Amino acid sequence: NSVNTPESNELLNTTNAISWVLEHSAVWTPEIVSETRLQVSNERRPFAGNGQSPAITINGFVAGTKTSTPRQMNEIMTELINNTTWVRGDWTLKGGLDFQNIGIDNQFFNNGNGAIAFSTYGMAAAWATGTIGATTPGTLRYNGAWSINGGRVHIDTKLNSIYGQGSYNGLLDKRLTLTGGLRFNQQKISGNPRPNANLAGLDSAPDSSTVDPRFAFALDLDGKGKTVLRGGYGWFSTPTPMLLVANTMTGNGNT
Repeated sequence: NSVNTPESNELLNTTNAISWVLEHSAVWTPEIVSETRLQVSNERRPFAGNGQSPAITINGFVAGTKTSTPRQMNEIMTELINNTTWVRGDWTLKGGLDFQNIGIDNQFFNNGNGAIAFSTYGMAAAWATGTIGATTPGTLRYNGAWSINGGRVHIDTKLNSIYGQGSYNGLLDKRLTLTGGLRFNQQKISGNPRPNANLAGLDSAPDSSTVDPRFAFALDLDGKGKTVLRGGYGWFSTPTPMLLVANTMTGNGNT
């Protein structure tokens, strides 16, 4: 319930989200079933600013509007998911896909109101009273951000994944189940709409892909299902966080 001021740094945040989901489940044969889902969502997260004063840093202590200028992160996502399972005897095979298309509108105007850094409290006090002189201990540094569009950038990303998995439980009188699988992940990110040539591409995120293997076993030690030994190995990858990508693009000096 505190007031949103540079002193409190209590930003006001409103999240508006709406999602449409269409699902379909099918039994194609006694051995094959599938589930499919299509989702479209729109999420908006605006943050209100808290004044026009610059950020103040005194010997590491920060106050003011360094990161509290108006900012927002809006996403429009379309996602298609499908999982299909085939079962016959001791075999179970699964496969599926997850395709996401995300449009992101990010605004993060760091130091939008300027930033003043004092290395000592004495320098800060002298600045506040207008008595800075040649003998004042410490240093004073000012940083100011400039943007032709308020620190805003639009990014499109595609996250595509497909997987296949197989399980066999016909070993050791059906006491041992082995499972193995592979997952392929791909991330594509649109380029920086306002690149800085001096950064030689460092202000854009490259596309990436991974292949993640999975293996697991389950051994019924007593044959009664009361004591089961389980183990496995898996490689799990996550996509590049889009906030990191957005900050790289908005902090290149051109946005």
